[in-house]
Amino acid sequence: MKITRGVVASLVCVAVLASSAPAQERWVQMPAPSLQPYTRLNAIAALGADEVWVAGGEGTRSSSLLPVLQRWDGSRWKRVPIDHDVEVEVTGIDVKSGTDIWLVGNHEERMFHERSFVLHGDGTRWQDSGLLGSRLQAVRDVAADGGHVVLLGDSITVPRILPYALSWDGTQARVTMSGTAAFESVVSAAGHTRIAGAKPRDCAGSLPAVWHRARPASSSRTCP
Repeated sequence: MKITRGVVASLVCVAVLASSAPAQERWVQMPAPSLQPYTRLNAIAALGADEVWVAGGEGTRSSSLLPVLQRWDGSRWKRVPIDHDVEVEVTGIDVKSGTDIWLVGNHEERMFHERSFVLHGDGTRWQDSGLLGSRLQAVRDVAADGGHVVLLGDSITVPRILPYALSWDGTQARVTMSGTAAFESVVSAAGHTRIAGAKPRDCAGSLPAVWHRARPASSSRTCP
């Protein structure tokens, strides 16, 4: 089950709430995983108290980021190897079980362009799903539900960047939403997919928005 995603401090440091809060509601700092000082952890998912996953990009001041994935087993963090030794950064994760894990992210292919990757694995072996083919994309998040997968990101056609939501039903991938909205995070379960982001205002700026889609319906709607 995906809990949340976003930019996480490189040492997974969680602030402790005010001392007046009840003990059972207090935030506590978890032991930190062993990572390089310039690591960025961008995504987190959990199946329970003894199975938490964090992912991002690990590097040093003088090196580029390499993909990193770590799993908390209830007592310690353990590095999970990823068969992707190029300069990439994981931006999204969805864990359905300890042997059913999806990772998405990007690496620079050439200046100003990013080529995304979508990996599916069992924690030991990883396979590039090839969902996006050779198109230039920047992928932000992923959510899986049975044989269906939804990806969020940007389609890059210089000088234009077009946000998109791409759905894969096990046989083919197709863009189900695109436009000027910003799609930031996605969750999917029991046939329902929800996307959080923002839509542009008529004048300037943006408004928060949540989109919902239920299979097999082909339409989407914006929640108030």
